[in-house]
Amino acid sequence: MPVRNERQTIEIFRLLFLRTFGARVHKALFALKGGCNLRFFLKSIRYSEDMDLVIHTMSVGTLRNNVNRLLEAPSFAQALRAQGIEIVRTSFPKQTETTQRWRLTLRITESGAEIPTKFEFSWRGLGGEKAVEPVDAGIIRTYRLYPVIVQHYSVHSAFAGQVLAFLEPEYQEHYRNRKVWAELQEQIADGLEALGT
Repeated sequence: MPVRNERQTIEIFRLLFLRTFGARVHKALFALKGGCNLRFFLKSIRYSEDMDLVIHTMSVGTLRNNVNRLLEAPSFAQALRAQGIEIVRTSFPKQTETTQRWRLTLRITESGAEIPTKFEFSWRGLGGEKAVEPVDAGIIRTYRLYPVIVQHYSVHSAFAGQVLAFLEPEYQEHYRNRKVWAELQEQIADGLEALGT
């Protein structure tokens, strides 16, 4: 088994979690967003600090039970062990109507190193363009995993979401309009063209 660093270990955990969760919960009910979406589907070289998902039409209790059962399942533990990973500790410190968060400590079996990670589900609806697709084949090949198929936000929605995250709240509503984004993209393209890019 190849020696993996902490970031790679966390990324493998996330991919296995997404595949297993997608086998238990219909893929139309949740979508990957944020940095993991950019990395797994849009070829970003940046590793994300956490994993963010959006979910709908499931109660807080049902989601909590589904996730906890998955994390405790012997089959999931076996899939992790096959990659040299084990879950040492799990907590779910935030379980509200808007956000459900899990914190975990993973252990790299070979070195004994313990690594904190977290993921969360937001209850903000599934607006925006999405697609159900396999994670980038290069990432899957690197880790020698079976394909992972997940609903995720499109390039347009991901770009809009990342920009909105940096805007002051009073400006966010203005930029939730598709026409505004189309105009902004056109202005960016014109600017790049003027630079000869």
